[in-house]
Amino acid sequence: MNTKKIYAGLPKQGSNTSQAIPQGITSCSKKPHGRSTFLTLTLGLFLFSSCEKYLEVGLPKTQLTAKTVFESDATATAALATTYLRAGDFAGGGANSITLISAYLADETDSYTTSQPLQQLANGQPIPSNSVLSTLWNNLYTVIYQSNVLIEGISNNPKISPASYKRLHGEALFLRAYAHLSLSSLFGDVPLALSSDYRSNALLARSPSSAVYSQVISDLQQAKELLGDTYASYNNERIGANRWTASALLARAYLYSGDYTRAQSEASLVIGSPLFSLPPLAQVFLKNSNETILSYRPAANLVATPEANIFILTARPQQLALSASFHSGFENGDARKTNWTAKLTTGGIDYFYPFKYKSRNSSPLTEYSVILRLAEQHLIRAEASARLNQLPAALADLDLLRQRAGLPKLSDSQPALGQTAVIDAVFKERRSELFTEWNHRWVDLQRFGKATSLLPLVKPDWKPHVLLLPIPEADMRSNPNLVQNPGYQ
Repeated sequence: MNTKKIYAGLPKQGSNTSQAIPQGITSCSKKPHGRSTFLTLTLGLFLFSSCEKYLEVGLPKTQLTAKTVFESDATATAALATTYLRAGDFAGGGANSITLISAYLADETDSYTTSQPLQQLANGQPIPSNSVLSTLWNNLYTVIYQSNVLIEGISNNPKISPASYKRLHGEALFLRAYAHLSLSSLFGDVPLALSSDYRSNALLARSPSSAVYSQVISDLQQAKELLGDTYASYNNERIGANRWTASALLARAYLYSGDYTRAQSEASLVIGSPLFSLPPLAQVFLKNSNETILSYRPAANLVATPEANIFILTARPQQLALSASFHSGFENGDARKTNWTAKLTTGGIDYFYPFKYKSRNSSPLTEYSVILRLAEQHLIRAEASARLNQLPAALADLDLLRQRAGLPKLSDSQPALGQTAVIDAVFKERRSELFTEWNHRWVDLQRFGKATSLLPLVKPDWKPHVLLLPIPEADMRSNPNLVQNPGYQ
């Protein structure tokens, strides 16, 4: 077996593990260690650096063994924190993140990048050797692997208190579900990794997306039962999973899998929580806003979110900008256009850009990267209601968001809309509300059957097989049981 390739995506030299620092963890100035033996990595997975202040619980500087990692509530909690750190590699809008990759893939942006892998995505012509997709794949499977190690390490462990066990187990299940769901939404059928046995993981075949969704749903249902309903474990900052984050992601999973009744019910639970409300547009992306269900806090040494650094233009774009057609597609009077987009004119050319995150230099930070928020739950419930032909209920949810955006209520202006028209209204509202957040637009183009008609208008060489991204070439070579998606052979 090739000992330099573990399917589960072990950390690489120079990996950034400080994208988001949960409470109780300080970032390290040293680079992570290079690769070690399989045994050391398996046992010492959760320490990527030996810096003295990596953990506040006073652990030794040497790489931890599994026994040390799980010998107390404090050390097990630190292990969970490092899994959140790795999750930060695909969270937010940083390099190799789902947000950035999907902004190139979808129809929201024009590309100005000189990076060949990103150009491939923007042109709708990714190839299996695309390094950006390979990094994302590995980061997602690293989160899954770490979650599995944590679940196994705390199970039947008398040194972990019952309260800590419930919380740690629930959050690990949530993170595993989020990573699997993200993988399936981009690659379709993917290997379903449910243990830390790297030998079997390295040879896993792809599971049908239906099986992946079933496991995601099962994980999230368990997480809901295990987790509390506050953010007390994170000093009341909305940067860690609780029962509501599990419900919010569960609502999305039900929606994507076509279980509209359960999607409607789960979203209603989140909407009914007193923790969440719809603030004015200018406050949505402030840290710990009332709309935030889950966010990632950038590292302590950063002064802006990755989204602000990438999307806000101060000169001619070097990566991407909102396309003029997307920018002009907002409904007249939509305050999201004026609040969440902006324009830079340079060299006599107007460039539009996402302006949801407004601060590129703030100390202390005023914004966190929002991962789950209440508006999506209203859109999930609206779509589920529409597909169940409960049209007044669907319009009621859409109208809440439209009113916040300064638009007339559809229930007043177009009360006789039929089911197809209401579903189209949901699609349009999702476009205006969720643009350049995670992969919402990319997935919506597929789910609503709009990709083949809309994407060729902005990507002349785009082909339908790109709706499923290529399985990374290196993984195809190392795992004989993997089969490539059609169109990439």
